[in-house]
Amino acid sequence: MRLPGKPPKSSDGIRCNLCSNECILEEGERSYCGLRKNINGEMISRVSPEVALAYAYLDPLPMNCCAAWVLS
Repeated sequence: MRLPGKPPKSSDGIRCNLCSNECILEEGERSYCGLRKNINGEMISRVSPEVALAYAYLDPLPMNCCAAWVLS
């Protein structure tokens, strides 16, 4: 999925109020975060209370999340 390089601010579109970027999306345009899209004049969300997006990666250099003295 290719996301826009900056928040879209189309002159005649639908305003997204999901975050402070306040994207304004033309037909078929995707929001800056990629979570919403304007389809047929309706704001469609890729997430809901039943569906969530998750992202994970394998860190090649795993580090402890806290200092050694905390674990003793």
